[in-house]
Amino acid sequence: MWEIFSGYRSTILVILMLNIVSAEGARNSPYSNTMEVPRIEWANLKQDMEVLRQEVGKLRIESEGLRRENSNLEGRINEIEKSKELLSENYVSFNRLNERLEKFQRNLQKQTDEVGLEQISEVRSQIVKLASQTEEALNLLAQSIDNKSYFKTEFKFSDKYPKQGLAYTVQAGDTLSQIAKQFDATVQDIQNANKILDPTRLMAGETIFIPQKEKKF
Repeated sequence: MWEIFSGYRSTILVILMLNIVSAEGARNSPYSNTMEVPRIEWANLKQDMEVLRQEVGKLRIESEGLRRENSNLEGRINEIEKSKELLSENYVSFNRLNERLEKFQRNLQKQTDEVGLEQISEVRSQIVKLASQTEEALNLLAQSIDNKSYFKTEFKFSDKYPKQGLAYTVQAGDTLSQIAKQFDATVQDIQNANKILDPTRLMAGETIFIPQKEKKF
């Protein structure tokens, strides 16, 4: 816009210089005393003045446009400055928020660790308690087995069994039922003759009496 304004200024200066030269020429002309020459010069001068008015009007319009554009530019600059300030404030706020978030994460991790330790301690305590209860139950079971509490039944041996028979040495894996079948005897007779309370507790190498019924021919 400044280049246009400079062009208009140069045009005006050229026109003024031409008018001055024309006026000087008319003054020095041999027809300077006639009436025709001043009229022509005056007409030209009026025409030039009209051109100058138009150019001045254009310059005013251009000047007003430049003023409005300058005002708009100032407004934009102010908006940019405000945006810059807001951006700076947002950046500070973001940094503060980031610091708070990091602090929150640290606190959360610390609380998680503490809760984890509490849970581990609680589980360890439960394990110790369960182990103690298990040990107590095993001790009671062992004591019960030692006292043969589950064999203490009202079992009475009878002497009603054959008094003749034979001796037999128990082998590994033998049971009373097998021995009774092998020698054609009864389990009850063998138990009564040997006072065996628990048939499952036969011991290999032990000698027992096998009652035999008298065979009739």
